[in-house]
Amino acid sequence: MGVFEPIQWWAYLHINGTVQVKRFFDQGDLDEARQSDFVVRVVGPFAVDSREQALAEGARRLGV
Repeated sequence: MGVFEPIQWWAYLHINGTVQVKRFFDQGDLDEARQSDFVVRVVGPFAVDSREQALAEGARRLGV
């Protein structure tokens, strides 16, 4: 059996007030999001075990 590694995620606050999370693969995704008119703020990457945990951690880091 292999060793489990947490998944890397990043999050952003959408202009409609929702927190969105995505798997982190490349710094370019964060850079592109920061230039979007639909994104208020970007945080990450951070490692957690599930999408649910990513939403909670993203909201915490975004102060929502």
